[in-house]
Amino acid sequence: MSYRVGVGVGMARIGLMPCEPAIVCDGCGLVRLVASHRMGSAPGWFLDGKPPPRWKAGKRMESGQRQDFCPRCK
Repeated sequence: MSYRVGVGVGMARIGLMPCEPAIVCDGCGLVRLVASHRMGSAPGWFLDGKPPPRWKAGKRMESGQRQDFCPRCK
């Protein structure tokens, strides 16, 4: 999975597509929002370095990276 940082509407003028911060499954592309202006701050699972609810925790690598799997890719 990959973390995609949120991009504000002001960045559109330099060609970036505005979006909310999200976790994206590298396998199938499933998107899970981390937080949005409607949701408030980031949820505890994100701040604790854990996968989103119902996502299966995978293995940690020596580099510190982690492989997690979305519900569709379990």
